[in-house]
Amino acid sequence: MATGMSLRHFLRDIMLTLMMAVKNGISDDANVIRTIECVNGVVDMYMIGIDDRTTDDTRECLDAIGIQHHDFEWPFNHSKARNMMLEQIPSGTVLYLDADETLDADALISLKMMMDQQKEDVSLQFKVLMFARKSFFDGKPDNLVSEGFPPYPDYQARVCPHTERMTENNPVHGGFARVHGILKGNILHFREWKYYERREREYNECFDKAGKKPFLGN
Repeated sequence: MATGMSLRHFLRDIMLTLMMAVKNGISDDANVIRTIECVNGVVDMYMIGIDDRTTDDTRECLDAIGIQHHDFEWPFNHSKARNMMLEQIPSGTVLYLDADETLDADALISLKMMMDQQKEDVSLQFKVLMFARKSFFDGKPDNLVSEGFPPYPDYQARVCPHTERMTENNPVHGGFARVHGILKGNILHFREWKYYERREREYNECFDKAGKKPFLGN
C-alpha cells in the first residue's frame, strides 16, 4: 500500500453511492422507497436530496426506514440540482436514479460486477455509463420501446465517477456531455402510457408553435 494511503481511503474509492434528487417522492408513479429497496445490497451509501418544494410524506417515509436525507433549495435547473448533490459526494462511484425508476436483475448484476472489478483493481476508473435498455411505462420489462418514442424518453439513470458533472445549459433535463459505455440490463420506468400520450400532444403543439423540437420537462 502506498505511503500515506489508508485502507479506509481505498474502501471509500470503491463505494457506490445512490444519488437521488426528489420532489414529492411518494405518488402513483414515483416511489422513492421502491427505488431504494431495489438497490439495497448493491449500493454502499445514499445521497438523497429533497426539493424544498416537496409537500408529501417523502421525508417521513425515508425517516421510517432510517435513510438520511437533506433539503435543498430548488435552483430552477435539474442538472444544477444534481451537480449540487454530486459536489457533496467525496469519493467513489455514483448511481443516479429518479424516484420513478428501478433496475431489473440484469442491471443489478452489471452494477455488482462493475464494483467487484474495482475491488480487484482500485486504480480502475469508470467513465459515464448508461444501461442498455429502457422500459418507459408501467415498470414492466416487456414494455420496452426504442429511444425517440415516446418523443421525450424521460429516464435519468446513469453511473458515473463522483467527480463528473452534468451540463447546465438546458434548464429542464440536461445531462452528461458524453456517455462512454453501456451496462447490461433494464431501467424500469413507472409511468402510465397515458402520461406519454399527453406528453406527445404537448410535444407536437410546441413543435407547431416553435418550428423545432423543444426539450420537455416533467
